Amino acid sequence: AGVTMAAAEPFKPRLRLDVSSGRRSLSALEKTADSLSVSQGLGGKGSLLSPKNSTAVQGHRATAASPDFERAITLMQGRHTQDMHDRHISMLHTICKQCAGGFYVHNLGQVEILMGCAARQLRAGNMDYVPPLCELLQVLALPLHKQRSNDDVRYETECTSLIRTASSFLRLGVVPVALAAAEMLLQLVSPQQQQPPPPPPP
Repeated sequence: AGVTMAAAEPFKPRLRLDVSSGRRSLSALEKTADSLSVSQGLGGKGSLLSPKNSTAVQGHRATAASPDFERAITLMQGRHTQDMHDRHISMLHTICKQCAGGFYVHNLGQVEILMGCAARQLRAGNMDYVPPLCELLQVLALPLHKQRSNDDVRYETECTSLIRTASSFLRLGVVPVALAAAEMLLQLVSPQQQQPPPPPPP
């Protein structure tokens, strides 16, 4: 049985680009994103996971994986469930709602998998995945949360891989997704000074 979905609000990016300048701006940002590499280090001074870009949460044990993330990945990749698009979209909306205060660093690898699954559907022509993919990118634009002070080192590879995946969306040819990805990358480079309180760890 299909899942009844409430009408999703359209993505309204804070980043405003007109048609003439947008292509040049995205091209410049794409080159900047492509220049990122593991060798730069994500945990040092001025890095993407420096203190002003992330929030450490003390007193909690880090979980290896959130059941919601794993269930969504299994649903989107499963041989018998990979075509259940309504359920995929519903799960992605649920995850974004649960993580509305920002993702934890230790979940970024799973978030990247989900973004990759959604992007594959877009490349196959299923535009129903535009809103949930934009939602994921919106949450990624928020400050990241750390359960351990060394999470930036422990999950450096996952962080770098996620940034490369997000930068690839600039070439996806879907304007709302490209804008959301550009805004997410810009927020990582130039984060806001004020940070929301961290949510409970998933």
